[in-house]
Amino acid sequence: MIVTDDLAPTTLAFVSLQANGERDFVFNRGADRNLTEDNLYLDRLSGAKIIHFGSATAFLENPFKTTYLKAMEFAQNRGIFLSFDPNFRHDLWKNRVAEFISFARKGISMADFVKVSEAELELITGKMDKYDGIAMLHHLGVKIVAVTLGWEGTLLSNGSGMSVINSVEVNSIDSTGAGDAFVGAALFQFANLESYDTIFSDFSKLKEIILFANKVGAVVCTKVGAISSLPNEEDIYKI
Repeated sequence: MIVTDDLAPTTLAFVSLQANGERDFVFNRGADRNLTEDNLYLDRLSGAKIIHFGSATAFLENPFKTTYLKAMEFAQNRGIFLSFDPNFRHDLWKNRVAEFISFARKGISMADFVKVSEAELELITGKMDKYDGIAMLHHLGVKIVAVTLGWEGTLLSNGSGMSVINSVEVNSIDSTGAGDAFVGAALFQFANLESYDTIFSDFSKLKEIILFANKVGAVVCTKVGAISSLPNEEDIYKI
């Protein structure tokens, strides 16, 4: 489902690659800032099994900010599995980092699954120790935390178990879209479960899912472009 705005262009993100494959982002804001509750189609959202929220520009201003939080509250109140990626971008927030942290914590408090980078974990929690940071996120209310560590893999916790899930070694040339691919791969597998109690209580099953997601994220880093680099399911099972 796509909502369009006849009076504003699509928001664009311009990505420049550094020598190590990491990125710098510059944003040209557009129609996303105008999203209102009337654009949400709540009757369609109510039938969703999973709803993913990736914040980036969502918390910057109203009406988008209020609309976004209303959508999260709607999902939470109806027991829909809620996934959240704070997706901090310095170019967007600059001197408003404290404001970002406040809204990110609110989003985390409503989520079942949260993916953060190591840098985002430290920023949002103020904790230098990753394990202390994860404990704080669980205290806020999230059930599953995945901290992506680049080539080292993912530090995973469901509140009862915690472990670093290894990634696969690749020659990274462009990490654009790797985080989104990781989340998409995890949510694809979550959606195929008969019950979410499986991943809330069975840490071994959760580790299998995140290992698969790690592989997807790693493969995306081996090619240029966020969409063209996405692998298919069969390719991942061969790794």
